[in-house]
Formats: sequence, structure tokens, C-alpha cells
Amino acid sequence: MDIDLQFARLNGEIKDVIHWKNHLLRNEVFSTEEENAVKDIYRICLSNDTITYDDIKFIELIITKWADFSKIFVTAAKRLNEVIVSSAAYAIFLDILLKIKSEKPEQLNLSEILAVKKFKEEPEVEIRIACLSGAADMSVLMEDDDLVARYLLHYTKNFKQDFEEFCELISYDTTVLLDCMLYDSEEANYLKILIKVTKVQSWSKDFVDFIKKFVKLLTKVKNSFPYNTTHLIKTLTALT
Repeated sequence: MDIDLQFARLNGEIKDVIHWKNHLLRNEVFSTEEENAVKDIYRICLSNDTITYDDIKFIELIITKWADFSKIFVTAAKRLNEVIVSSAAYAIFLDILLKIKSEKPEQLNLSEILAVKKFKEEPEVEIRIACLSGAADMSVLMEDDDLVARYLLHYTKNFKQDFEEFCELISYDTTVLLDCMLYDSEEANYLKILIKVTKVQSWSKDFVDFIKKFVKLLTKVKNSFPYNTTHLIKTLTALT
């Protein structure tokens, strides 16, 4: 690492992708001039002949901060897919596609974007490709708590089967599911997953018994949540 280069970025003498990536990571407030500058660099970055880890991380942070910029990304996605230079960068590229698929699926033509498969043997790539297809192996997915929640909520093509397998993999342990809710992301994905559960019928006997036990536990600790769980408890109870 070039220390002088890093200091130049910190001092604002060099304002490249890494400089702005660091600003975005710190969630700093941008002036109008800075916002215009960083958006211009974003557009330039999308047209680069090679895409590094820093490039794609910068792109991800831009789309997170300014959601409307996802459309520009999608337009360039097929070409980006071909010029990304590392598996770590490619995993972030796939994370961006997963984010867009959960929010604006109509923007994506995945068969066209991913026509060229890259880094297929890398586990972090393989699992994300499977999520995008809606057919991930739950036992493999369980290694990534955040990804398993997003998969169950947004990507699975067989929610009932996959959620029952999830419950089997946690050995129908009500405390594990409770922990998933207590330590959930800001999006409260596990709350949304359980609401999704209430809209499905004909669950297995083992699953229904599990939900009965979970409802009892949830009722005891309902005041521990930052949101009201009364409706969830009521609708889960109706399943049993």
C-alpha cells in the first residue's frame, strides 16, 4: 500500500474512486458539488475496461445511497460481468444484482447479464448465482445469516419447502428462530418471513408443532422487540 497515496486521498488531494468509496463508507454528507462529482465518477467507472474490488464496492455504495442509479448499472451490467477481475469483486457484483432483484426485478434480464459465467467454482459466487436463480441449497446458504434471510424473503421459488428445511436445519429450535428475530437487520427480514409464513397453508405436522412452541415463546418476550408483534402472534396462532 502506498502510504503517501492514502494520505493524499485523506487530505482530498486525490479524489479517485477509493477516495469517494471511503467517504461513502463513512456515510458522510455530500455538498451539491461533491455529489455531482461522485456521480460523474460513477458513470465513468461503469465504462472502465476492467472493474476491480474498489470499483465495484464504490458502485455498490452509490446504488445504496442513490437507488435511482440502479437503472444505469443494469444498462452496463452485461459488460461489467465480463470485465470484473476477481472473485471477491464478482461476489459484490452479484450482491448488487440480488439487491435490485428484491427491489426492482422488472429491471433485470439475468439470462442476458450472466450469459458469461465467471468464478463458478468459488463458493461465495456459486451461492449467489443459486440465490438469483431461486434454487439455492439451504444447507450451504445457512453459512451466511443475512443471505439466508434475503433468500427466503425475496428469491426462493419454493418458499414453503425452503422454510421448512430451514427449520429442520436449526433442529426446530424455537430459541434459534427467536435469536434470528432479535438480532435481525434494520429491514426486519425475519419478521417479514414469518408474516410470509402466515399466508401459506398446509404446513407439515412437525412445522405446525414448532410454530405452536414458537408462539408461546414469542408471547413471553414480545416486549423485547422494537415493533409490535401482536398481529404476528395472532396470525401464527391461526395456523395451528
